[in-house]
Amino acid sequence: MSARFLAGLVSVVGSLGSLHIWAKDPQIQRVQYPTIESRSFVHNLPLPSEIEWIDDERVIFSGYEEGVEEALPNGNRVLKEGIYIFSTKTGKALRHADGELACFGRGRIRYVVRTFDGGNPRGKFTTYAGPLGTESEVPGFSRRTTIENRFSCTQYDRQKIPRVSGLPPYFLLEEHGYLELTFSAEKTWQDPVRFIRTDGRAISFPVKQIEMSSPKVKWYSQRGVYLIYDASPSEVNDRSEPKKPKRIGVPKRLFLLSPDGALEILEIPYHAWHRGLGRFYLTKRGVLMVTRGRASSAASYLEEVFLLRDDHWESILEAGGITNAAISADGCRAAMGVAKRRAMRPLLQVIDLCGQGRRK
Repeated sequence: MSARFLAGLVSVVGSLGSLHIWAKDPQIQRVQYPTIESRSFVHNLPLPSEIEWIDDERVIFSGYEEGVEEALPNGNRVLKEGIYIFSTKTGKALRHADGELACFGRGRIRYVVRTFDGGNPRGKFTTYAGPLGTESEVPGFSRRTTIENRFSCTQYDRQKIPRVSGLPPYFLLEEHGYLELTFSAEKTWQDPVRFIRTDGRAISFPVKQIEMSSPKVKWYSQRGVYLIYDASPSEVNDRSEPKKPKRIGVPKRLFLLSPDGALEILEIPYHAWHRGLGRFYLTKRGVLMVTRGRASSAASYLEEVFLLRDDHWESILEAGGITNAAISADGCRAAMGVAKRRAMRPLLQVIDLCGQGRRK
């Protein structure tokens, strides 16, 4: 992390790495950054591979557009899902192929196309994979026999991979190794999360596997780090101790892991309005946080996007619904699906965080 970015944080250096803590009650400013909006809809569900950057100018995503429809076996007509590539230069999204994006990484793609031939009401599913632009039909992907690397779309035979208590590990990029993270195996709940490098060296995290019950892991090539955190809310009971009181007020910990094993920890302070919930992304200007909006109530649920800066937070967007986001390799642009109201389909938006922000 840059010295400027950490200027407003309390830093503690220990044997397990550096710990950076934001002030408990940071000043929050409303700031608007330059934004481009596509006319194409993003897939409603926030799937892990739904939105990805091809390079610093193009975004690939699953979505729909008005006028492109298909007929279901029951006669109903619906928007036909497709793979779109959005250019920040032209402001337009071009349809690359029919289907749903299943994986994109290091220039390789895998997607699944559903067609209806009249016989099967569920339709026929065909898988395509390969380098973007030259993908071809391949055999279907079976999770019983195969596991896929989320970062490279490489597929491994389940019989030939390392095991942790009989379960597959969490694979990182092939040249880096994997995480021992098997929260579903009860006998490992109290074991620490460990990073196993390709040379066999093991680095332990200061966190138990049970505390990573819903892990999110993302690689940021420009920073050369993985961002790792537990996506479950802070207000939950520890499953190993069902009678333990709710951990209300516990800050959210973000782990930044370098391939050499160096570890940084960022602590996001707990606030009642977001209840420890949030999705987090690294950018050139700070940490991007998508969470429950401060104005939300039982009658009106909103989501809000914050940019956590040096000594203050910036509220940059508020909407009825926000999908998963993706950050460009240069760390300057954030792409996400934004629905102004929860009943609306989300449109793709690209926010230029390195552009000139304007206070509201």
